[in-house]
Amino acid sequence: LAASREQLFGKTAAGTALTEADLEPLLAAMACRMPDTAVRGARVLAQLGDGRALGALLQLSREDDAAIRRETATALQALQDPRARERLVWMLDDADGDVRAAALAAVVALDSGAPLSAAEAALRSGHEDVRVRGLDRLVKLGAKAEGAEGLLGDALEDESAKVRGEAFRTLWAWNDQEPVKALDRALAGRFPDLGTRAVDVLAREPSGERPPPGAMMCRWG
Repeated sequence: LAASREQLFGKTAAGTALTEADLEPLLAAMACRMPDTAVRGARVLAQLGDGRALGALLQLSREDDAAIRRETATALQALQDPRARERLVWMLDDADGDVRAAALAAVVALDSGAPLSAAEAALRSGHEDVRVRGLDRLVKLGAKAEGAEGLLGDALEDESAKVRGEAFRTLWAWNDQEPVKALDRALAGRFPDLGTRAVDVLAREPSGERPPPGAMMCRWG
């Protein structure tokens, strides 16, 4: 397969159209019952832009072997197909952390023209590690990105204390000139740890920037 791959990419680089005979070794490999062979054949076909790889890759994304699923995620990225992206988002909930990481990297690459959508997909994952990575992407995009504040608000209500903590730090950084706004948002959340964090941070701010103590008491009451 390696030699076939080099020959095929050499032809495409030279502008030579590939024939079915050229692709036959890859199609045969993709049809193999051995998942490691099948995923290699499907991956090269995907890299060549052959949509016939999609069906095999969708099936391979359910293989028991995490290494196969991880390689499948990379191959799905190469297809540049909405159906491939949909499966990659589904793989963000994979049981294996390396597979989730590969799937997220693929989604980020596919969403390069709309980076907020990758962050949103990650923040919807059922796994804390993926949501933390999604929040990191949101931080890099900044508060001015359309829809960013809404996603940050969702992260502030996350079930994970780690995600909420990262979200709170982002909230404070995005509102460093308006600390009361950050305090109000933190106190409005359903998790009391955010309110505690807000007051702790606000207590270290210059006194002129602090809201009246009575206002904070009313919010807790």
